[in-house]
Amino acid sequence: MGSKPQARQDQRSQNKGPLPNDATSNQIDSERDAYVRLLADFENYRRNAESRLQSSRQRGEDDMLQQLIPAIADLEQAVQTKTHDAEALRHGVDLALRKLESILAGLGYERIKTKGQLMDPTLHEAIAARPAPKIHGTIIDEVTPGYRRNGRLVVAPKVVVSSGPAGPADAKGGDPR
Repeated sequence: MGSKPQARQDQRSQNKGPLPNDATSNQIDSERDAYVRLLADFENYRRNAESRLQSSRQRGEDDMLQQLIPAIADLEQAVQTKTHDAEALRHGVDLALRKLESILAGLGYERIKTKGQLMDPTLHEAIAARPAPKIHGTIIDEVTPGYRRNGRLVVAPKVVVSSGPAGPADAKGGDPR
């Protein structure tokens, strides 16, 4: 009989703790099952949320396309017009452009003002500089428009800035050094 307690003591020292009984083993299995189920539930939630986000994004894009179609139709009509009157063509394209700007404003996009403004590197993207009678750093031309929405920059406008008035070397086309 002295060997059973010794065997139990040997097992305890090997496991570094008391031997699990059936109740403890059942509790561990139960908690492990709950953990696995919780992990599976979370994975299902994550997939469901991702699917809903993708679906919502797609609906938003579809809504925007529906709003853009009339402006696209106006542009196509202007291109297909068989007129030699440049002013009439310009007027048609201008109307389509105004319609597009109205759509963007309705979606909450605000066009960023550029011409005559001082260049702000956090707001504008300068792609060139050239001599102009304006103060150095003043925007003299807009290459592409920029937009913000809810105060957040969405697309930075690409601009040309003044490098200041042309000096004598600039006027002659020489090297200013």
